Amino acid sequence: MKKENFCGFVGLGKMGRPMAENLSVKVQQLRVFDIAGTKERTPGTAHPCSSFEELAKECNIIFLSLPDACVVTRLTETLVGLNNA
Repeated sequence: MKKENFCGFVGLGKMGRPMAENLSVKVQQLRVFDIAGTKERTPGTAHPCSSFEELAKECNIIFLSLPDACVVTRLTETLVGLNNA
């Protein structure tokens, strides 16, 4: 169930982690996920999610910082599938 005002951030690498860190001080509820390991990369007050699906089910807005268009396309297709289920 989506929560009101929950934002998600996917991709906590060299560029994504600093962006998520800045976002975590601006929004009340930030959920994060990174395929390479979320817990140790989670910034500040953000909440780590165990999967993209978990993050997508909880968030109204999702930011992506991913390595290429193929990964973005795959996650977008996953998100569309979740919304159609």
